[in-house]
Amino acid sequence: MKVSECMSPCVHTVLPAATLSEAASMLWEHDLGALPVVDADGHLCGMLTDRDISMAALTSGRALHQLVVSNHMASTVFAVMAQDALSVAEQRLAMHQLRRLPVVDGEGRLVGIIALSDLARSSIPGARIKALLAKICASRTQQVQLTQAAAEPVKEVIPAAAPARSLTRRSSKESTGQSTGQSTKHARQKRATKPARSTLKQRSAKAR
Repeated sequence: MKVSECMSPCVHTVLPAATLSEAASMLWEHDLGALPVVDADGHLCGMLTDRDISMAALTSGRALHQLVVSNHMASTVFAVMAQDALSVAEQRLAMHQLRRLPVVDGEGRLVGIIALSDLARSSIPGARIKALLAKICASRTQQVQLTQAAAEPVKEVIPAAAPARSLTRRSSKESTGQSTGQSTKHARQKRATKPARSTLKQRSAKAR
């Protein structure tokens, strides 16, 4: 399955010269989390998210209508092409921990956008979507741990054999116990067959 079969072709965009106030209004009106930034010819030149707008307002201390999109957008953009396989989009989303990717043609013009929600509605198995979401939402520490775990070979855990010394001690104890038990049994049998002293005295008195 290709990206073009799953992407959303109707994309709301914003110009680099627009204000953050205008961009925020578009995000609110269309219930969006991000806007691709394109020039007058439709070439992709950046991405602006709701977080970018919030951080710009916090760090600058100025009103949104005084701030320009080009100064606060992400100019490094990860995108896919319409003819790419869906697996390419999945890998890129997981690698860069993104929820959406702009789709461009061979000349870099924006032709659509593909989001995690689009993949969820596709024919991709649910288990694969769940694994992808886990990678996107993982913290950097968890991501490093997952990468290291995937790189390490699987080791079989084999229980260590008991030391020969302990086995020898155990054997000697068992043999000692057996011999002690035999001696005790023999003593009891001997004691049972031996007549009591009082009985011997009575017999000798009668004989006299």
